[in-house]
Amino acid sequence: MEEGEKLQKELDDIGAEIARVSAQAESAKDAEDKRYFREKELMLRKERLMLLEARAAAAGLGVGSAAGAAAGPGPGSTAADVHPIASSMVAALLRMPAVPGPGELLSLGPNVVFQFQPDFSALYVRECYPRLFDALVCDEKPTKYIVTGTPGVGKSWFVTYLILRLLKRSSPPPFIVWEHFMHRGKAWCYVHETGQVVVGQLSSFEQLLYNPATWYIVDGAPPLFNILARTVLLTSPKRETFKMGAGCASLGRGRCSAGRCGWTLEVVSQSSIRTVSSFTE
Repeated sequence: MEEGEKLQKELDDIGAEIARVSAQAESAKDAEDKRYFREKELMLRKERLMLLEARAAAAGLGVGSAAGAAAGPGPGSTAADVHPIASSMVAALLRMPAVPGPGELLSLGPNVVFQFQPDFSALYVRECYPRLFDALVCDEKPTKYIVTGTPGVGKSWFVTYLILRLLKRSSPPPFIVWEHFMHRGKAWCYVHETGQVVVGQLSSFEQLLYNPATWYIVDGAPPLFNILARTVLLTSPKRETFKMGAGCASLGRGRCSAGRCGWTLEVVSQSSIRTVSSFTE
């Protein structure tokens, strides 16, 4: 059996084991038993992530690949390498025949995980997600938005939904760059030409952020604002990142402020600051 086939068999086996253990956790009545199965499931999912990375490495999706050359500063650059987990996630999003509607589940399929939520198998599409997306794309200007909401209400999950909707547009962005507060200084970039996601230091993609067609999505981290890319910052209104963004918004850029899921859109004075209700329970 070839190495690739061996890895695929291991992935299939561990996928079946994850499903079995997850079912045991769901049916467990005792709290201790439920915790045991959940911890075992988490361990198996981490093992699956390692296998996915091994399979990607075996396929040659590493340093100096075509996607790295597309996003990096020069041909074959090692400044940005293909990220197998994010690339698999985006590939699954691209394969989806239709965008799930409000109240439906967004599932990636077997052996594919959400980049920053690998322990979950599906995303629940909240009623406000499509309307919030429409508010972010309906006008050419402003090009800078802040989406706020109390912690734990789905801002980070909206990033995946936003990426999906951008991928499914009739003319997808040439680049989608995103950051996450748990990985300061690091960024991921979807390259439409190759269909892959590369990862590197944010500075590796800085030239792409001066392209007005690029989308730049920042989850809870201090963003770059003096750029031309269409920017969406998701943050708690109590964070310093919100204060930084609000200062930029007051200069005439857009601000989407998350309130309750019963939708409203308000323009405040003449500064093009927009308030879009969303997220808070």
